[in-house]
Order: sequence, then C-alpha cells, then structure tokens
Amino acid sequence: MRAGHREGRAARHGREPRQASLRQRRRVKGTLAFQYDREADILCISTRPAHAGQDAEELGDDVVARINRETGAVEAMELLFFSTRLLQRASFELPITAHLRRAN
Repeated sequence: MRAGHREGRAARHGREPRQASLRQRRRVKGTLAFQYDREADILCISTRPAHAGQDAEELGDDVVARINRETGAVEAMELLFFSTRLLQRASFELPITAHLRRAN
C-alpha cells in the first residue's frame, strides 16, 4: 500500500500507520500473505510488502487494490469491513482473477 494510503487509512481509524514487520519484508516472493487488522476490520491479502511503486485503486464493494505502477499487477487486496462481510453472507467473490500454484 503506498504510504499516503496507509497513513490515510490509519488516520480514519484513529491510529498511527504501521511499518512492515521484519517477517513481512523477508517473505518468500510469490507467496500469499493474509493479515487481519482487528481494530480496522480489514483483511489484507498480498503477494509482496507495500512499496512506493504501488497505487491504490477502489474496486467497489469496499475492496481496495494495490497495483504496481510499472506492471499493472495487483500486488495486494484490502477487504474493508471483513468480519461484517462474513456475518452477512457465507461467501463472497473478489473482482480479480487469480492463477494459483504451489510456491517453491
């Protein structure tokens, strides 16, 4: 998530923006990471840590994508109001396509 978006989201929820943890920065390239922010009720699914080369784009239905400015690849998805979604319906779809395979 680009810094401005992270700071804006944190400010909306009345807290300081967090830095990527050491564990996030050392993640194996190409793996999916799931992080849930209980206070903000946001689930983030990412393929890599946030970096300055990403732009945030609202995809609708309270879903925000972090998109690599150079490649156009979706590198992360933020699902806002995640627990509310789960309480309202048994399943939901994301507005992206994915090609999943085992990590090496």
